[in-house]
Amino acid sequence: MAKKEQYITKEKNKSGTVFRLRIRAYGQEYHESFKASDYGSEKIALEAAKQVRNEKLLDMQAGRQIRQLYPTVAELYQKKFDLFKCRKKTRDKHDYFYQYIQPLGDMQINEVTAADVQETINEYSRNHSYEATRRVRGVWSQIYRTALMLGYDVIDRSQQIVLPQKSMCKPVNHRDQSLIATDFDDFCDALLQYHDYDEDGRYKSRQVWYALQIMSGCGLRPAETFALRKDDILFIPYPHIAVRASIRSTEDEYNQVSATKTGKSVRDVPVPDWLVPVLRQLKDEREDFLFTDPDGAFWDIDELSDYIHRVSVSCGIPFNMYRLRHKFSTDLYHDQVNPVAIRDLMGHESESVTMDYAVSSEEERQEAVRNRKYS
Repeated sequence: MAKKEQYITKEKNKSGTVFRLRIRAYGQEYHESFKASDYGSEKIALEAAKQVRNEKLLDMQAGRQIRQLYPTVAELYQKKFDLFKCRKKTRDKHDYFYQYIQPLGDMQINEVTAADVQETINEYSRNHSYEATRRVRGVWSQIYRTALMLGYDVIDRSQQIVLPQKSMCKPVNHRDQSLIATDFDDFCDALLQYHDYDEDGRYKSRQVWYALQIMSGCGLRPAETFALRKDDILFIPYPHIAVRASIRSTEDEYNQVSATKTGKSVRDVPVPDWLVPVLRQLKDEREDFLFTDPDGAFWDIDELSDYIHRVSVSCGIPFNMYRLRHKFSTDLYHDQVNPVAIRDLMGHESESVTMDYAVSSEEERQEAVRNRKYS
């Protein structure tokens, strides 16, 4: 833009060039955006912005009230993903939350009242937990932040609402994550027999079986386990697994090898003696990545979780992958292992997170009360 146009700024982003018209004059305000892609060229988009600017200034000067054109809730919701980058699975979650906001999607953001936002929050809380309800407010907050970042003068109504009391939300179902060794062994036997009538079924069950042995012996997260490569299994100077990556969705793709959850998650985890021959056999069967589907693609962990659930229902043994991580932490805690060592083995940032995984038994709680020393 050779000449700087009053009230008009030029911006470039991934979607192209945008001219933003922001007028504040004669006691009124007006905002509008002009995308070059909508007009065929930057020149035509700029001319459109100048024409609207001149018309609005004349109206303002004449004392005519200008009706501000604000973006709709739906437009801002889509735009926020350009400004706040996130993984595809995070977007999927936000899309789920947005279902409760969508009835207001056609409203201009300036017309949405705090009562409107409150109603969406209340509706969501009827069938969801308090923590999940907070996330819906977080989506609203990003919608308003998007409007403000685009230069629209709006009040963030998400800050005016009141979250329902926890007792008014759906109670959190704290699932029993305990697991005894015999149940795990029986589940693994059932897994290897599940869909053993076809080659793909046998391959899938075998892959899951190997992964469960690693999670059981070393306490790895599922996402870390399914990102392991052959070179991550080491036997010198001692048997251990080098955790260096995890399966995560990126901004554009699902199930990609990415960085670990946190910096603390990068770690070397010793391997118990019983797991060593299992890992040697697995390494002999694979060329690079230890866990891929028959087509060589990374497994979808959510789909594998569903598969495990079907096996669990079939054999009547309650089980999911994260029970192994809970059991790993609980067993070490019961063995009176230093909490710092447990934290480092599990790749947690703090001991408090590690202790959330450890579970006390009914006998331990009874013994604690019986042996209490009164001061």
